[in-house]
Amino acid sequence: MKHDILSTDIAAWGRIQALYAHETVPLIVDIKQAKKTRSAAQNRLMWALLTDISRQVKWDNEKLTPEEWKDLITAANHGNRIVRGISGGIVAIGAHTRKMTVAQMADLLDSITAFGNEQDVKFTAPEWMKEEAR
Repeated sequence: MKHDILSTDIAAWGRIQALYAHETVPLIVDIKQAKKTRSAAQNRLMWALLTDISRQVKWDNEKLTPEEWKDLITAANHGNRIVRGISGGIVAIGAHTRKMTVAQMADLLDSITAFGNEQDVKFTAPEWMKEEAR
């Protein structure tokens, strides 16, 4: 039986003991420092930047949605896997930003901004939004 307990308080040890109070086998406790996942402010900024890119940039003569730009830029940063599709063809499976750490998301935001700058995108996100995402 495996239990994951994510806690920042000292009461976590009591919860661990309670889980295994009636176990007769030794238990192994693995303690790790959790890495904080991306913030809501980072997520808001990402969508603002991607929306600006979507409105101003064509890729291979096509307009892409903000979601498609997210997939494209995330794949450039974190790679993807190509798998066979259920109905044929191929599907690229990429990284999910909701699972990224704050640092990984900061790198992605830098990549989005750098790409937009290379494409002469005029970003409209207000400064407070950028500051909040740091």
